[in-house]
Amino acid sequence: MLLFHRHVDAVLCVFEGPALVLAVLRGIMRFRPKVVMWDLILGGGWRLRSRMQDVIVPRVDEIIVLGSNQVAAIDGQWARHAPVRCVGHYLDTTFWRPLPVPKAGYALAVGDDHSRDYGLLLEAAGGLECEVVIRSGKELPLDPVRHRRVRQLRPRMTFTGLRDLYAGASVVVVPLHDGPTAGGVSALHEALAMGCAVVASDSAGIRDWLRDGETCLVVPCGDAAAMGAAIQRLLGDPALRERLGAAARAYMLE
Repeated sequence: MLLFHRHVDAVLCVFEGPALVLAVLRGIMRFRPKVVMWDLILGGGWRLRSRMQDVIVPRVDEIIVLGSNQVAAIDGQWARHAPVRCVGHYLDTTFWRPLPVPKAGYALAVGDDHSRDYGLLLEAAGGLECEVVIRSGKELPLDPVRHRRVRQLRPRMTFTGLRDLYAGASVVVVPLHDGPTAGGVSALHEALAMGCAVVASDSAGIRDWLRDGETCLVVPCGDAAAMGAAIQRLLGDPALRERLGAAARAYMLE
């Protein structure tokens, strides 16, 4: 970009990595295009990323975030920064749509990023009678006795394969640590768009899209008993699953 694409109007950098070199060298190289960063990961405890953000955030021309809570989080963390705009999240509701396939009775969780609280889900799973399927490449502390009904799918899947996995789930679970980053937002939106019955942790990063009792069931972060009870409630109430799923699909279309 600095050497061969100097005459563009703007550079849109997805996350912090692509923005670092541009932010540091744009002045030295007299690089005039605007530099816009789309989304950044707040929190998570990775010191190197925090140092990168301290360099990047004051030097880019604009920051685009997914959740409205991130605007205040950036204001609180950096005294000087570019304008921050909240644009929400996107999803292809034509691809992610309800499929006419029978439910296989399992509870499904999907995701690889640091926001996932799979320890919480595994604790909740100990009291469940259904199979729990976790599509994640993360290393999980699976106990062969306590978690005998838990099945982990570690390899990444095609989009159609992942869609089929959602379609067969009776319940989709989004277990999250509380934090400002919109972790879990893709899995949440995919499940809602497919008309799945969803249980989600009340993380600040995805609160913009949670409608407790209307499109999903929301449980406190870190509360395994509440998560297990919500999953069990949905498994035992097909009418509630159908109502939440229909409302979730309508919400995503709107």
